[in-house]
Amino acid sequence: MSDELIGDEGKLMRQRKFYLYMSPFEGHTLAQTHGNFELPSNDVVAEELKDILKIWLTVQSSSLGTVLSDSAWWMLRVIDEHNRMGAEESMETLDSLVSFGMTLISQMLDLGLITLNEEVDIPDIVTASDFELSGDDFDLLRHLESIWEDDPDNE
Repeated sequence: MSDELIGDEGKLMRQRKFYLYMSPFEGHTLAQTHGNFELPSNDVVAEELKDILKIWLTVQSSSLGTVLSDSAWWMLRVIDEHNRMGAEESMETLDSLVSFGMTLISQMLDLGLITLNEEVDIPDIVTASDFELSGDDFDLLRHLESIWEDDPDNE
């Protein structure tokens, strides 16, 4: 484990990442709500979102994703061995177990405690701040929007 991740400051950094890794799209909210961490600038949020999505896509595209989802399902069966949870509560619990597993895997990868042996192809993740649209791009988007609006099957 690297020295920067030991001690109170390192623990705070790991705690923030714990919340971020729980959900690609809700991680910053979880960090604010449960850890009292301030929301960083939009540029930092965009970069962190790319990193979080990359690990989620990498794990879910590999055999590890199957192991994680199977294990979460089996743990749900342990938690609710008498099937007292309704479908909605079961799915929420299953999602929470998968998120917890993802954050554990992500933190262990960050700390160098584990490595992924399976290579997966994931697309480049681009956020709105990574590119600018030209006038031609806007014309194309307007054209696509007009087609969408004119199509009666889209209602």
